[in-house]
Amino acid sequence: MNNYSGVSSAQKVYQVLYTKLMACEIHPGQILSKQEIAAQFGVSQGPVRDAIIRLETEGLVNIYPQSKTVASLIDVKQAHDIHFVRMSSEVEAGKILAKSITDSQLRKLRIWIERQKVEVNSDDKSVFSLMETNFHNQLFELAGVKGVFSLIQAQCAHYDRIRELSVTTLHNRNESIEGHEGILESLSLKDLAKVEASIRNHLEKALSLVGELKTRFPNYFLPDLDGNRPMVLQKVS
Repeated sequence: MNNYSGVSSAQKVYQVLYTKLMACEIHPGQILSKQEIAAQFGVSQGPVRDAIIRLETEGLVNIYPQSKTVASLIDVKQAHDIHFVRMSSEVEAGKILAKSITDSQLRKLRIWIERQKVEVNSDDKSVFSLMETNFHNQLFELAGVKGVFSLIQAQCAHYDRIRELSVTTLHNRNESIEGHEGILESLSLKDLAKVEASIRNHLEKALSLVGELKTRFPNYFLPDLDGNRPMVLQKVS
C-alpha cells in the first residue's frame, strides 16, 4: 500500500488508517484527531472525514458527533459471528477445490506459505498477516468463489484484529504456517474429510487465544457484560 499514484486523497488516507487500525498500530480505544491526520497527510479535513466515515461503516472506528472519533474496541461476539460464516464458507470452498485440484493450483497455494516462512521472523508482522490472508483468498479464488471471501472480509474488522494480535508471537506465526501446510496436504490428497478437519483446526486457532489476548491487551476489547469499559487511550501521534 505504499504506491498511491493516481489515488484520491480520501483513498490514500483511508488505506493508511485502515492498515494501521487492522494491525492495531492504532490501538482499539485510541482517539483519532482529524486535524492531526489532515496535517500528517497535507490535506484538508474533507478527505479525512470521508475516510473516517468509510472506516466507521466497516466497524473500525466509532464517531461521536461534536465530540471525538475513536478506534473501535474489539467485539468478540461479532468476531465469533463472522468466524462462523468464514468457517462454513471456507470448509465448503475447500471441498469444492479438493475434488479437482491440480498440481498448478497446489503450487499457487504453496507460494503464500513459502512467503510466510520468509516473513516469519520479520519485525513487520503486517506482511506476514498479508501472506496469511492471500493464502485463504487464493483458496477461495481457486474454488471459483472469490467473491465470497471478499464479502466476508468486508465484515472482518473484529475477527481480523484478533488474528493480527495472535500473530505477534513467533509461536503463533509458526502455528499459522503449520495450519496452512496441513490444509495444503489434505487438498493434495483430495480427502474431503481431512480438508474439513484441517481448515477447522486452523481457523479455530485465533479465537481460541482470546482469553490470552485479553490478558495481554485488556484495554483493546469490549468489556464482558459485568465488566467496565476500558478507558480510551492516547491520541494518534
